[in-house]
Amino acid sequence: MGRGRRRGAAAAQNAVGPAQSPTDGPAPPVAPAVVTRDESGRARVRAIPLSEPLRVDGRLDEAVYRDVPSVSDFVQQVPRERAPATERTEAWVMFDSSTLYISARCWDSAPPRQWIANELRRDTTQLRQNDTFGVILDTFHDRRNGFLFYTNPLGARAEQAVTDEGTLNPD
Repeated sequence: MGRGRRRGAAAAQNAVGPAQSPTDGPAPPVAPAVVTRDESGRARVRAIPLSEPLRVDGRLDEAVYRDVPSVSDFVQQVPRERAPATERTEAWVMFDSSTLYISARCWDSAPPRQWIANELRRDTTQLRQNDTFGVILDTFHDRRNGFLFYTNPLGARAEQAVTDEGTLNPD
């Protein structure tokens, strides 16, 4: 569906009644909750302020990981969109005065020899063929553009700008 058709659909919706803004969603979580979801499954996550920087060492052993609930109950994108995730994942979004931290603890019921993780090159397009954990930051708050960061179990990583709901720019 092209852009013009999307706008036309929104205009038609407005003629019938108030259309929901594409940036509407569930109400922000109230502490200690870190995530809220609306009836359609959209989520809003509360970032946790930190008084001091985290050690970025992959261990997730600071007190915040014990004291702050994780974001969980993820859903699939592939192969069955919006189906419950098949593996447990916990994530945290935190920030201090200069850094945004996104941490995740990902489980896999398969033994490591069955994981799809064969890429170590940074920013390679092949990384998307691996098991990955990724985050898209909707910095324009329009659900169309943002920045994508992802990694695989071997620590390979990539980042890309996302425009117009899916055009990826690795530069």
